[in-house]
Amino acid sequence: MSSLLRMTGVLSHSSLIRTSGKGICLARRSACLIVYPVARSRSRSGVIIHKPIRDVCSSSTPSSSQTKPLDSGHLYGELLAGYRPDFSDIDGSRHATVHLDLNAKQRICYYPRKVHGGYQAFLLDQLFADCCNPAVTASLTVDYKKPIHPDATLILRAWPVKAEGRKIYMEGSIKMADPVSGEMVVAARATAVFVFGKSKRSVD
Repeated sequence: MSSLLRMTGVLSHSSLIRTSGKGICLARRSACLIVYPVARSRSRSGVIIHKPIRDVCSSSTPSSSQTKPLDSGHLYGELLAGYRPDFSDIDGSRHATVHLDLNAKQRICYYPRKVHGGYQAFLLDQLFADCCNPAVTASLTVDYKKPIHPDATLILRAWPVKAEGRKIYMEGSIKMADPVSGEMVVAARATAVFVFGKSKRSVD
């Protein structure tokens, strides 16, 4: 689950962009993208077939009447709905915290009732970027500790560890309430390296 989308081929302008293995199928219509899950199966002739599958979080099946095209800006906004980071300066460094309840459109799952790891990485990368702006991501590593239930309230945190020249090293986490004890537990940990452009002043 290194990313939400790993594209293996593009057909004609009005056809499908298919993903490999687990994934998402994008129906391209007039420069808009329709996003829905796909399953991969193999026909008798050995040809790999991609077809829509049930939304395992909402138990609904996408159809042409239900699916609406989303341009990239709209899709980005939908993925970050409710994302409102609180920033604080601690010892001269910028820390960030987000409390997030996923709405129906953000409950992206592949396995039943487990939030997709690629979406978790997307949220952490966004929070790191907001802490380090205008630096850009050079590397991002996420360790998944516990599956996240799509109905769980999430707490995301990000903080700097050290700075070297144009590089800034970050750490972060996603916490959720334990379904048994109710205590907040770490569901994912992340480390990242962000780099400022050469025209920007080096980090002290």
